[in-house]
Amino acid sequence: MTLTAIFVGLPGAGKSTVGRIVANRLHQPFIDSDRLIVQKAGMSISDIFSSYGERFFRELEHEVIAEACANRRGILSLGGGALLDPRTRALLIGERVIFIDVEDSVLVRRLRRSRTVRPALGKNIGQSVAQLRRKRIGFYYEVASDVVVSDDRGINMVVGRALDKISSPLSTVPVMADPGYNVVIGYDVVQKIVRAAHPASKVLLVHSPNVTSFVSRIDELLSVSGLSTHAFEVPDGEAAKSLSVVERLWNVAGDLHLGRDCVVVAVGGGATTDVAGFFASTWMRGVRLISVPTTLLGMVDAAVGGKTAINTSSGKNLVGTFWTPSHVFCDIDVLSSLPEAEVASGLAEVAKCGFIADSEIISALDSSPLDFHDLIRRAVAVKARIVGEDLRESGVRELLNYGHTLGHAIEKVENFSWKHGAAVSVGCVFAAALSVAAGFAQPRFIEEHRRILVSLGLPVTYSAAKREEVERAMLADKKVRAGVLRFVVVDESQTMRVVNPSPQMLDFAWEQISL
Repeated sequence: MTLTAIFVGLPGAGKSTVGRIVANRLHQPFIDSDRLIVQKAGMSISDIFSSYGERFFRELEHEVIAEACANRRGILSLGGGALLDPRTRALLIGERVIFIDVEDSVLVRRLRRSRTVRPALGKNIGQSVAQLRRKRIGFYYEVASDVVVSDDRGINMVVGRALDKISSPLSTVPVMADPGYNVVIGYDVVQKIVRAAHPASKVLLVHSPNVTSFVSRIDELLSVSGLSTHAFEVPDGEAAKSLSVVERLWNVAGDLHLGRDCVVVAVGGGATTDVAGFFASTWMRGVRLISVPTTLLGMVDAAVGGKTAINTSSGKNLVGTFWTPSHVFCDIDVLSSLPEAEVASGLAEVAKCGFIADSEIISALDSSPLDFHDLIRRAVAVKARIVGEDLRESGVRELLNYGHTLGHAIEKVENFSWKHGAAVSVGCVFAAALSVAAGFAQPRFIEEHRRILVSLGLPVTYSAAKREEVERAMLADKKVRAGVLRFVVVDESQTMRVVNPSPQMLDFAWEQISL
């Protein structure tokens, strides 16, 4: 499809007027489905209704829309009832569909002034508009990627909002796993979440405590679109990743009679998406999962890759499954409310991706202000590329654990009082030192790590616990083989490998983080 945008809405919403102006501003053709119908039938819409009936009209409508979607370019405006046909709704999946929503009272005033003949409206326009909204509103929200609210304050405001939606940066990173899915990165992506949830018998919103207003928006729009919802709050942070929380989720799912046709929407940081994913993978032997990470760390790490996990007394993430989401949505708007320490924690994972696979990330981290859209897109692309080659971590995916062997151990001995990104930051310096000790990099490689990480407000040293205690914790790492520690290292050309460091190499690495 080569259409830039498709406008939908109730009769009188201004779809054709807005669409025509938007097309003119973008120097693109404008296409009106009602006009295409008239051209194909050789008669007016009212004559089609009176001569052949609505069923014939809807079939003709679907045909011209299908042809426009396949062969036209520009801006397309659809008739108010076009989405009654499920085949037409299916055509719009994945496309930029803008729903122009207008209050009923405004619609009634416009329709009473309009000279356009609308067969679907009876003599009582107010009653007809209310009935059409009840019948069609769910379909609009089901297909819409964006919603623009219109009122009587002028068409230019609506046009401006529509142009903002069209020009808003939106990136899609495919994860070529089995099954594959897309990571969508952009601003104000709530409506895209709603569209992705369809079809579903029920939606279980699993969320952390600090995103209630964001979850309320999602919940409200899911309900408006016709879906039955239930919100379940999990504890904040690592406390969410416990068997007791999962058991509560199982019990709630049973009480709600959630079947295999339900969908779980995980909204929160990495811990929330981890536990929600674990629940989704185990309920009914697996139900659909949509991941909506709301922290930078969650966006670039936990939500991408299909890993789910809970913690035990033996260590972090030791019990889990591989369960890929159907969609991942990263809404950059939510990052503005995060504390600086939380943002820094996520930037540690971004930097890690730069150290191991994309030097452009390191260059971007040197810039001010940071372009979060580009940084997230690049970091997700690094992880997606590696995950696509090795979903179940049987080989190359281990390389994403650069800095994590020590990082996870620090988290454990500190009883998870350290943020994940802070621990990984120290772990990256440790891994860089091992890379130098193994002869794969020059000493400046360690200094480059320190410089970047310190500039992001991250720690690069650690001495709170005894070395022996930390090394015992590292033995719980998933890369350990036959009781031998293994670490991911990288050279300055970003070739990665896993090594079994000698005692001398470990001594050198410990010295570099104990300065």
